[in-house]
Amino acid sequence: MSAVKAWFDTHLVDKWSQLHKMWSVQIAILSAILQGIWMALPAFQYYMPPMRFVAICMGLSLTITALRLVKQPALEVRKDVH
Repeated sequence: MSAVKAWFDTHLVDKWSQLHKMWSVQIAILSAILQGIWMALPAFQYYMPPMRFVAICMGLSLTITALRLVKQPALEVRKDVH
């Protein structure tokens, strides 16, 4: 198992184990869920016009890009915690 973690540490971004806490990752997951629901449930497509759905997805994509640039203090390493 340590070999896998070592590979992740050398090949992935810093703090990869905390990606689930990043706002950009959370919004990307929300976007993927919404797209899956829209494709899987024809009834949802009836209530959500395609252009509105495209606008929502574009907005989420732009939000992901903006949030990726924001420094999140919750991800900073605290030196007083052991």
